[in-house]
Amino acid sequence: MQRSGAGEVHSDWDRYIDGQAVFTMDNYQDARTIRGQWRGIGILNHHRPMHAYMNAFLTNSLHLTFFDEPRPDGYPPEDAEKAGRYRRVPYFLVMKWQKPKEDANVQSPP
Repeated sequence: MQRSGAGEVHSDWDRYIDGQAVFTMDNYQDARTIRGQWRGIGILNHHRPMHAYMNAFLTNSLHLTFFDEPRPDGYPPEDAEKAGRYRRVPYFLVMKWQKPKEDANVQSPP
């Protein structure tokens, strides 16, 4: 694979030597904060593996009631290339978690 940029890679679009675009992910299991820039604005990207989020919710007795990875639909034809990139790697997860109601038959501790 030919690298499109220099330095340590965390996740980014790269190209094979034949020009095919591929999305690379490195060190996914390692929680980390990455300093970056987007449209001239300095940002901190806090990466956590999915199990860190899921376990935090589950250990707090939450129930997952909805999960989706929305597709980038509705892009105008001139943005077809951008929409195609977003379809290849999910950029968003939508989850709805609910705290269960207390069981009426369960006694609360004094």
